[in-house]
Amino acid sequence: MINKTEIDKETKLVSNTIRTYGINTTWYTHKYLTTSLRFQRNESFDNKDEKDYKSDTYSIDLNSTPFPALNTRLSVIKSFSCNFGEKYSENVLYLLTINAKLYRDINTLTDIGFSNVKTFPIETKSISIKKASETETKYIRGLIDARLTPKLQASLIYGLSSTSGESSSTLNEGNLVISYRPGQFINITGNLRLTDSDGDVSSAEGIIIDWLFLPTIRFNINYEHRKLEPDSRTGDTINTFVIWYITKFIDLQISYGYTKEEYKTKNETYTLSANLNCRLW
Repeated sequence: MINKTEIDKETKLVSNTIRTYGINTTWYTHKYLTTSLRFQRNESFDNKDEKDYKSDTYSIDLNSTPFPALNTRLSVIKSFSCNFGEKYSENVLYLLTINAKLYRDINTLTDIGFSNVKTFPIETKSISIKKASETETKYIRGLIDARLTPKLQASLIYGLSSTSGESSSTLNEGNLVISYRPGQFINITGNLRLTDSDGDVSSAEGIIIDWLFLPTIRFNINYEHRKLEPDSRTGDTINTFVIWYITKFIDLQISYGYTKEEYKTKNETYTLSANLNCRLW
């Protein structure tokens, strides 16, 4: 792909050129293994020698499905960035993705990754980096989705990561969502979210009820309570709305919201709105 723009202003011609090209190949290495190789180059420069950027990306993917309930992919991606011919950035990513069906109604997706980012001193017309740096990140992210009964479903999303370099940090997250559908026209969803950032634990829990209790009237209420660290800030939010489907083309929605934030002082916010929606067809 080539994109070229030209500007003629006061007899000074400025030409900007952007080029992207690459190549990829796939090799069916084995009955249970597929190998893919890819190279891509991005270039951006002008005719005034004020901009000259280039990046190269190399990647290899190993994809394996040893049996129908398990799929794995190992990816290695390495990229370099240069400005006026000088390398100023180097990135490497190793990523293992595992997609598994543990049981009939239990599915999991897991990402295990490691990345290394290096920057180098450079001084050009468009980039200035005074000193070299290196940052490493290790992480595990996953999803567990399970249908416990025909009316009950649960999902767990989690993540653990640590970053080291000029400054170090850790972040652990978890979000549990449980949905219960007792009838055709009502759905109840509860969630619990926990975040641990360098030892400071924040939490949020809430519930959502959506109910079509009449063929022409829908009711929805959403409540959340949260506690944020390290300053022990607390908050509560309630949002609710009622929709009246007057006809096939006209509906009326009335919404109400309440938010309370407590940190040294208490702040409360109330909202009330009404919307009449009309569709011509």
